[in-house]
Amino acid sequence: MDETYAWYGDDFCVVEHTAGGDVVGEFMGLPGNGKRVEFRVLHVYEFKDGTITRENVWMDGAAISAQLMAPVSPSAGQADDQPVAKPAHFNASPGTEALIRAGLA
Repeated sequence: MDETYAWYGDDFCVVEHTAGGDVVGEFMGLPGNGKRVEFRVLHVYEFKDGTITRENVWMDGAAISAQLMAPVSPSAGQADDQPVAKPAHFNASPGTEALIRAGLA
């Protein structure tokens, strides 16, 4: 995982990561077929007396699903990797770009 952002306080820590991997089985009922996916993960930690008292982890399941449902290019046998046209100020996650390609966003 690559750390994207981190916020810290006296009793908390929030870390955003970009993660990726090959989906060899199923994810949320969708076949992985060995496709490579990238997605965001958010960790939220709470601390008390120097120990972690709570941890929450969220991952961008919609981004993963969109990448698994993206059309497969017949020549390459992989999902369409063409960049999505977007304004310079728009910073979409790979999953959001897959949604745009699939016409779902």
